[in-house]
Amino acid sequence: MVLGTRNVLTNPRNLVSFSVLFGICQNLGGLIGAALPGTFQIVREKFHSSNIVEHLVLTDPLVAARVQSGSNALGSVIADPALRNLQGIRSLATAATREANVLAYNDVFMLIAVIAVLTMIWISIRALWLMSTTKNVTPTPSDSTSGATPS
Repeated sequence: MVLGTRNVLTNPRNLVSFSVLFGICQNLGGLIGAALPGTFQIVREKFHSSNIVEHLVLTDPLVAARVQSGSNALGSVIADPALRNLQGIRSLATAATREANVLAYNDVFMLIAVIAVLTMIWISIRALWLMSTTKNVTPTPSDSTSGATPS
């Protein structure tokens, strides 16, 4: 983009090409910027979901109690005990998916924070490097006088 701006300043007839290029970069950047964290969130949700479901076994008393409480909530609506048990398992699966999504969003925010911190560190190191390698030019007394006497 900087090279495009410089090119427009030196040759104004390239303004339309630069404008089109700028628009394309903005659109692609917006699409990629939304797609990458979304994809990362989906992958992490699947990971967390598999970890959560891996530990849910009906022989565990806490899991069995959770399924039972989910099925008891529907006792007045569903008369069939097998169907009530299935609904209790579905409510547990819904809760597990919700928890996996929360963990996945935590991972996305952590990724964004890490990227922000690394960018801040890189900018700080770059600024310190430029300050240490660039010398300040101080005007000498001969530069301030042009040889002409003031009247």
